[in-house]
Amino acid sequence: MSRSNVFHLTLEDRLKSLEVGLFPSGSSPLTPDQERWASKVDPVRPEWIRRLGISRVSAVYAYPLLETARRVVDKCTSPDSEGQKMAGISIDVDPERAVVCDSWTLGEAYSGKDYWRTAVTLDAFRRYFNVSHTEHGLLCEVNEAGRGNTSVAAYLQPEVLLPGVIDPSRLVVSFVSTHPIKPTIKW
Repeated sequence: MSRSNVFHLTLEDRLKSLEVGLFPSGSSPLTPDQERWASKVDPVRPEWIRRLGISRVSAVYAYPLLETARRVVDKCTSPDSEGQKMAGISIDVDPERAVVCDSWTLGEAYSGKDYWRTAVTLDAFRRYFNVSHTEHGLLCEVNEAGRGNTSVAAYLQPEVLLPGVIDPSRLVVSFVSTHPIKPTIKW
């Protein structure tokens, strides 16, 4: 089985807790906004997503590329800030059991079904999409291999969903931000 890496972001003071693993976002009480999305998205998961044990509410989230994670950190941190720095964690995954969805489809105009229609395995995402970073942001467009193999033409905000608790042996700190997180960012 081939392995791959995805990149989770957290605060530097949480790194010690990774000694027991990385827990899904749903391990703590949901905010009202999260509860609303849980009721909209999770009940309409396709069967193949359910079989993988993936739920948007109780997933570990990551970025498909290190460069994407670094760019998010650059936007969320500032030399003028004080306090916590951010850390990028590399997670060793089976690319056939990790799912990529477009979180852009979580806007009010979309339904949970719209979100799951963008779901592909990480392996398919990497084979079928060309990903580049521009001065305007991330660009993920279907490539020649993907034409006819995926119903998605482009991703605006790809997010990787991983099931369950991630064992600490699969986690490596890739980087810690140079600057602290901006006070306006809630992480």
